[in-house]
Amino acid sequence: MSGAAALALVTCGGLLIAVECNRPGSIFPGALGLLGLLVGGHRMLHLASPASALWAAGFSMAALLLQWRRTLAGLPGLLGTVLLTAALVAWGRAAGAVPAWFAALCGVSLGGLAAVMLLVAGHARLAKQGIRQAAASTQPTAVRERWGVD
Repeated sequence: MSGAAALALVTCGGLLIAVECNRPGSIFPGALGLLGLLVGGHRMLHLASPASALWAAGFSMAALLLQWRRTLAGLPGLLGTVLLTAALVAWGRAAGAVPAWFAALCGVSLGGLAAVMLLVAGHARLAKQGIRQAAASTQPTAVRERWGVD
């Protein structure tokens, strides 16, 4: 299997897992996505991978997780997408079998989708916390009931 095919399998696997996260219970996309990630990732590990690509991929994952935790108007997601694209292009250049445009396309599609999904998940998490806090402040407590304090 060539490096481009391995990268395509990893990208398609990640996108299929995103479909599974969007539609839980439909087993087929998740199982097929996991299989694609495992087979493609195994092949990618056996090709040359420079340290800079591994560092960029690690920082990309950290930026994408920051996107989920903080939701800073999409800036960490954009940084994570750029770093993931740079990591895949560097890996493709080192492997020699992956064109730079193909690696960039895979990085932008996978990183962009992850950034958007994490941004939506972060906003949903904050909204859920806001609803919990609002519900807690409107419920009467023992002190409010006894003394009539608002």
